[in-house]
Amino acid sequence: MNNFAAPEPHQYSITKTRKQTNHTFHLLMTILTCSAWAFFVWFPVILWNKLGPKPKIVTKHQ
Repeated sequence: MNNFAAPEPHQYSITKTRKQTNHTFHLLMTILTCSAWAFFVWFPVILWNKLGPKPKIVTKHQ
């Protein structure tokens, strides 16, 4: 008879997170560029962060 216990399987958790937009920086750039920054950079970044793919973070628990 074998007295060794089977090792417990590793447990993983997968978390999906979204990137956060630095609104203070983008507001300052919008003011300095007379709104051009908002239309060509800020709004597309906001849309991409909201609708784009979410990166997965895999955590291994012991």
